[in-house]
Amino acid sequence: MFFVSFMKNALYWYNVNQIFFDVTTAKRNIWSLCGVIDYRPVSQLLISAQVKGLLYSDYAKLGETTIDSAMPNVEGSLKVRYTHKQFTLGFSTEVYGKSRWTSLRNYALFNPNYAEPASIGHFTTPVALDLSLYADWHVNKTWTIFAEGNNLLGDIMPTYRWAYYRELGASFTVGVSGYMLYMLFTQSDNVEHLVGLILFNLIMLPTMLACEGLAPQRLEVGESQIVILRRYRSVTIRRDEVKSVEKLPKDAMRGAIRTFGVGGLFGFFGRYYTRSIGSFSLYAIGTDNLFLIRKWDGENIVVACAEPDKMDGFIS
Repeated sequence: MFFVSFMKNALYWYNVNQIFFDVTTAKRNIWSLCGVIDYRPVSQLLISAQVKGLLYSDYAKLGETTIDSAMPNVEGSLKVRYTHKQFTLGFSTEVYGKSRWTSLRNYALFNPNYAEPASIGHFTTPVALDLSLYADWHVNKTWTIFAEGNNLLGDIMPTYRWAYYRELGASFTVGVSGYMLYMLFTQSDNVEHLVGLILFNLIMLPTMLACEGLAPQRLEVGESQIVILRRYRSVTIRRDEVKSVEKLPKDAMRGAIRTFGVGGLFGFFGRYYTRSIGSFSLYAIGTDNLFLIRKWDGENIVVACAEPDKMDGFIS
């Protein structure tokens, strides 16, 4: 199959200071060639394969520089699904080619007195392979228990959905789903589903607000302290509390286990564990320029610093 798309107001995302992302709109043309194969050896088993090649004509500019598409030129997937009346099993493998991002470096946004002029660079994400497994058990027509694991090869092939933001290791989810909205509007007298919907929102909305409030916004490094700015309860680390500070290698988070924290939603924060560090608290917007802070009381803290030179000054 061959497709051509002409977009008048396409979104062009680009990175700013390796911390956050900005967006602009402009024209974009996309030419794509796609091949799809579905094979069903038995009625319950479905094997699907897809390969897609894409070419982009980008027109957005940042100064005199054309903003990169930030999308891969090659995508592919292989999915296997076995469906039974009572349960479903399956796995999927998704492959993404390299994608090129535009990166703006302009620290005057944070400090108007910063003398270094703005500059534009590029970041190319590596080829990514995302392996996922999933299973679900249909308790009845309304409720289903499910479990899934994603990014299972993250330690071997790091996955980047956004520039500088590497997904940290595998993630696992176990939960219960139900057709509450459907039952609510088709069976208005079903109090059980109405109560379930209310309880669901009472749990999810506060959870989202809490994650946004506790996510690290920015790191400020001073002569006597480090401050991790958050919307709610910023974290302050005084110099006299610090036993040592060391810059971590790029693969330091490989194999990291998230014991109680967030991995991607508004950032990376919470409690993590690795063999080399042990248990530690992580406060990071991205996964580059990580520093390990060891305190005299035995606490380990890992932070991401967009300006490593300032952290070096704090160490000295």
